[in-house]
Amino acid sequence: MATIINPIDFETSYLGSVRIIEHLYNFVLLSLLSMSFLNYLLHEDTKSLLMFCGCLAITFSELLLIGYYYLSEQMEALGFVSTLLNVCAFILFYFQASIKANRDSTSSVINY
Repeated sequence: MATIINPIDFETSYLGSVRIIEHLYNFVLLSLLSMSFLNYLLHEDTKSLLMFCGCLAITFSELLLIGYYYLSEQMEALGFVSTLLNVCAFILFYFQASIKANRDSTSSVINY
C-alpha cells in the first residue's frame, strides 16, 4: 500500500502530514490484523476466528478502496466490493461480540 500512496501528489499544502497519517493508518490496520491472527492461533475458538475474519475483511476492504481512490475511479465494482466487505466485517464483529468467551478449566488451580 505504501508503494501506491508515495508517488501520488495531492492537491493540498499538507502533503507530508497526509502521507504520514495514511502510513500510520495502514500500520495500525496491519497491526490489528496481525494481532487478531495471533489471538486466533492462541485461542482457536469461534470468537477469535470471527475477530480474525472481520479484521481480514476490513484489511481487504481498505486495500480495494485504495485501488479505487488512487488508481482507477472508473472501476465502480471495486468501490462496491469494498463497501460489501466493510459491511460484512462489521456484521462479523457484531456476532463476535455477542458470543460469550469460553474459560479454560485448565487455567484454574486444581485442588487435590
